[in-house]
Amino acid sequence: MKTVVDKAKVSDCLIRLNDEIIHLELETGVSEATKVKNLSNFFNIYSQNATRGDAYDTKTKFITIWLQFGEEKKDSFIDEYQIKNEKNESLINSILFKKINVDKIKKFWYSKDEKNIEKYKYIIMLDLERVELEKLGRRDEIVSKFNKEITKLNDSPQFIALMSREEQQRKLANTREVLAFEDGFDTI
Repeated sequence: MKTVVDKAKVSDCLIRLNDEIIHLELETGVSEATKVKNLSNFFNIYSQNATRGDAYDTKTKFITIWLQFGEEKKDSFIDEYQIKNEKNESLINSILFKKINVDKIKKFWYSKDEKNIEKYKYIIMLDLERVELEKLGRRDEIVSKFNKEITKLNDSPQFIALMSREEQQRKLANTREVLAFEDGFDTI
């Protein structure tokens, strides 16, 4: 069974898939504060789920994935972390952390590295423009379905800005001026 829960106030996405809970975060650059925030959110989710019921949950695997943007200068594509000691013995096997460098992986698309495009296509698709996504979708049914769904979502009136940022700023300035004038001031 697959369930996706929008946890905008805590996490970007929380997915329950059979015996796995996946905590997904999209990040532009990572500071120490961001790491603490993400790990705090993850351990909060872990605690709430692992202690539910009459016994501790030892079966569910908890995975946190950070999709990193803005770190193209870093060397690695995907880093995996676990809680281990100096002998590389795992303290708990049910927790896995992954940090995915989306910018580094997306370079495969622009360099036309077919082997790595195939390997990382589901990560690459997350940051492609419509035309590029359509091109990648011709090669893969899942990417094609993602393209249709994300296009439908992006074209939804709910997500389309009614006016440009500049127009919003102009209207705000004009409104402040009108309100100030109505209050008896000649200028703002």
